[in-house]
Amino acid sequence: MRTRIFTGRSRRVAWLGTLGALLAVLAVPVIGAPGAAAYPGFSVSATCTAANGQSASQVDWEWWQGGTGGTLVAIGSVRCPAITGSGTSSATGSGIQPASADTLWFSVDSVAGNGCGGTGFKTISFTPGSSVSAKLKVTGKSPCSYATPPKNTVTVDGSLQC
Repeated sequence: MRTRIFTGRSRRVAWLGTLGALLAVLAVPVIGAPGAAAYPGFSVSATCTAANGQSASQVDWEWWQGGTGGTLVAIGSVRCPAITGSGTSSATGSGIQPASADTLWFSVDSVAGNGCGGTGFKTISFTPGSSVSAKLKVTGKSPCSYATPPKNTVTVDGSLQC
């Protein structure tokens, strides 16, 4: 007696199932493509230049929905590697712009030592999914009004590009 693995009806069901799975796999990249384009990737860079060392200068960003008083949807930062003596260091980061974000808060901190330095920030409103660009350059000097030497100057160049 012969045993069939698939009878006529079972064979059709199996074939349709295989065809359906194949079509689903082929459709995923087509369906996913427009969504990926709607929320652009972004890159962030920080370049720090010091006359007499630095160890905590950085670039920060926050993505908000409904402005900076609304809902915080994502945050991030990149910190320049420490510099001993005079020199330059840099750091980069990247990510995907959150789908609901309509505001970017961007900040640059320059730390020159002994609590001295400088901070700059900007807030940019935009349509969700659109390109955004921010650049800031901040210089901090030490000694500041309440600190004693050593003397130092730290400049931080920061940018975010979508």
